Amino acid sequence: MFRILLAGSLALATLGMAGNAKAIIVDPGPVGTNCTVCGSFTVNAGDLGGPSNTAFDLVFSDMKHIEFFAGQTYFPGLFSTALTFSPSAYTGFLTDENGNEIPNTAFAGATTAGAPGFFEIQGITPTSDLVFHDIHFLFETLPAAPFDAQLAFGPQQIQLEPLIGIWIPEPATLAIFGVGLAGLGVMRRRRAHLPGRR
Repeated sequence: MFRILLAGSLALATLGMAGNAKAIIVDPGPVGTNCTVCGSFTVNAGDLGGPSNTAFDLVFSDMKHIEFFAGQTYFPGLFSTALTFSPSAYTGFLTDENGNEIPNTAFAGATTAGAPGFFEIQGITPTSDLVFHDIHFLFETLPAAPFDAQLAFGPQQIQLEPLIGIWIPEPATLAIFGVGLAGLGVMRRRRAHLPGRR
């Protein structure tokens, strides 16, 4: 019960930590594959931010995303074979490709002394398929950096593992990009016709 209350209080702090947390680029794996453990990374001291320097963001590389499936419960957390965590509660949430928090994606968990991973308190059970680009973590305490870890979405009884995909820009985004390129072309042509330029 104490851990649940602690995780709840951390959840309030998590809402304000996104602007202070640092980004760690993670390759979750090949596009089109499923994963319960999705990508390895190193947490360095310079990666940490937040009110107690125990927050960080995991951002997927190469425009990749991860998809959760409706009706399944996923428990975001860390797994590390290089160290064992001291007891610590943690909270977090998921964001889209623009860095916006996705509603109803808050999660909470806790680590145990002598264990290489985490156990679940509050997971994410989407009512429809859910796609996200990065994930925010806020820990009560962390081991001394640097340390190696993996992003995991246990437990193993998940029937539908997360799917790794890639972002495809929407037509409106492509149109804006095209207008920008056209504008650069017009500016270049005008400069070429200025007096004194050949």
